[in-house]
Amino acid sequence: MTAILISGVVGLVGTLLGTPLLIRYLHAKEYGQFIRQDGPQGHFTKRGTPTMGGLLILISMFVATLLWADLSNKYVWIVLGVTALFGLLGFYDD
Repeated sequence: MTAILISGVVGLVGTLLGTPLLIRYLHAKEYGQFIRQDGPQGHFTKRGTPTMGGLLILISMFVATLLWADLSNKYVWIVLGVTALFGLLGFYDD
């Protein structure tokens, strides 16, 4: 039970501390939201908004899982693999 709590805290702290760094990096690399010219006028305010925020959540989750999970359990690896595949799908979508 304590490993679950520690893992959650590690993931939360990693996300909270890494978010400003990731946002600055994405702004510097100009990874922003692309808005088509024929889209709604209200969407133009989103131009340049960094995407890929889920990347930081996935990294924090993977680090916390690899540090505190029972890595001899095959189901941990199955869940990590499925999560990674969905993360890749989200990355492709962004």
